[in-house]
Amino acid sequence: MMASRCRPVNFPGSDFSLYLSFLEGVGCHNFQGYYFGRPAPVEALERFFIPAAGGVPD
Repeated sequence: MMASRCRPVNFPGSDFSLYLSFLEGVGCHNFQGYYFGRPAPVEALERFFIPAAGGVPD
């Protein structure tokens, strides 16, 4: 409903591919949930997203 009103929509709790298929079909394209990854400490996320730097630069 919000997507049809030109508002960005983020759907939390997207834990299964079936949820994603349904939500994409109704116009939602921003997701978060265990389907994409488990919660992690900040340090682990920094290493994942900035592997060459070994973390956030000073």
